[in-house]
This record gives sequence, structure tokens and C-alpha cells, in this order.
Amino acid sequence: MAKFHAWRKGSKAILLRKDFFAAPWQGADVVYCYLYPPLMRSVEEKFLEETKPGSVLISRDFRLPTLQPVEEVIFDEKHNAFIYKNSNLVRSD
Repeated sequence: MAKFHAWRKGSKAILLRKDFFAAPWQGADVVYCYLYPPLMRSVEEKFLEETKPGSVLISRDFRLPTLQPVEEVIFDEKHNAFIYKNSNLVRSD
């Protein structure tokens, strides 16, 4: 459905349906995830290791464990998105 909506709006986005952790992220400008909280450490590690400077990670509802988001978007009292940009990463260890 997402591919249809992107096509309909004329987006140049390339949407992939692959194993999230097996797929390479080196060419990604934006990575979106809505994953179970125990997986967020693995998401953070992959984001730091595989993305290029300027890449963005948008995490729905769950923070990365040690990185500070550059922005938080609040949708309602239960849902939000945390936005991380790898050139502005600050660990909060």
C-alpha cells in the first residue's frame, strides 16, 4: 500500500520490504522503524555502523537507548516519533 501511495504522489522514494536487520542500510537516506523495544539497541548499532552522514532514522514510539533525538514529534497522548540524524548524534551513556 505504501508503494502505491508513493507512486500516486509522484514520490521518488524507494520502498523496500526486506529483513530489517539483514538488508544493507549504506544507501539509505531515511530509515523508518516501529519495532519492539528490546530490538532498539540493535537498530541503534546498525544505524551508527551502516548509514552515511546526514542519514535520518525515524523511530515510531520507541527511543534508541543511548542516542539523543534531534526532534520528537508528538501525534497524540500515546504515539510519537523520535528523529535521529547521524551527523548530530549525541550519546547519553
